[in-house]
Formats: sequence, structure tokens, C-alpha cells
Amino acid sequence: RSQALVDDHGQAGAVRLFDLAQGRAERIASRASYAEDEGVDLLHAHLLDGAELRTLARRGLPLVTTLHNARNGWQRGLLEVGQTDLRAVFACSRTVHHDAREAGLPGPHRVLWNGIAKDAFARTEHAAAARALRQDLELPPEAKILVTVANARQQKRLELAVRTLAALRAGGDDAYLVLVGATLPANEESERAVR
Repeated sequence: RSQALVDDHGQAGAVRLFDLAQGRAERIASRASYAEDEGVDLLHAHLLDGAELRTLARRGLPLVTTLHNARNGWQRGLLEVGQTDLRAVFACSRTVHHDAREAGLPGPHRVLWNGIAKDAFARTEHAAAARALRQDLELPPEAKILVTVANARQQKRLELAVRTLAALRAGGDDAYLVLVGATLPANEESERAVR
């Protein structure tokens, strides 16, 4: 049974289910049980594959999902989701929205733009921030630093960042690559490319 916890940012009422079950199937079941127990109005399924979405839908949960990639980067089995399994599909761009409609995914379909609340972050003078980053990472003051913010997923093509770094170094530049984002053990291909 799930329990409400305070999340990593101190927000009361947040629920962390990741630690409550070991495997992916168990985590999905844990989320479904929590949603049923609490009588949620809507369950947002983020990056679940088709079988996982169908599992949640069979339990009668009001389910929506978000697509973050063009069709070739969709989760496995997404096209097998039934017409009554999803209440809505949210796409991160017009292109992804178009792909969802063309593929016949259950709708309605809506574009929800990715965004950053820039006013929520303090502005810093670039040069001072760059010096601080170099110092924190123990990198030379004059080095070129490439920063990539992404999860280690195949569609993020992190190997291109590694190739870019290699090309800069081959050209004589003192360059470094900083990867920021969660790693995903299931995506060993991208992790190998980064190593």
C-alpha cells in the first residue's frame, strides 16, 4: 500500500511511489492502487509503454499520457492502445500532435508546450556563473565546456555530444562534456555511448 510522503523539495502531500516497489510492473501496480484508493480525478501516465497504459486503463482509471517525441521515438506498443484506454493525449509540439492524429491514437489530442518559468530562477551574470561552474567541476578556466541536459534515452542521441567533444579535442581544443539528467538503467546503449 502506498503512503504519502514529503518529497525531495519539502512539498507536503507529494507521493513518492518509486521507492515503494522494486520492479517496473510493481511500481505501475502501486501507482494504480494509490490512484484507486484516493479516487483520483485524472492519472497522468508519463513515458509508459502500450502494455502499461492498457494495464492502468483496464482498472478503470481516468488516464492521459504525454508524447515527448516524434513517432519513431514513441514508447513500445503505444499504437496498440485501445480507443477507450486514454481520455486524452498531450503532445509537446505541433509535429508530435500531428503524428498522434495521423497514427490514430485515441484522443482528444492537445499540444502542451514545454516551458520554463524563467522568472522563478535568479538571473546571474554569465561570466561569474561560468567561473563558478568551472571551479565546482574542477575544470580549467579557459576550457570549452559543452553542457547537455537530457535523460539517457536513445532518442536524445547523446552519442552526438560525445562525438562533438572528440572532434573538438582532435582539433586541439581543451574541451569537456557535462551531462546533466537522470540516467536510466534500461537504456544501456546511450550510457555505453557516453562512456
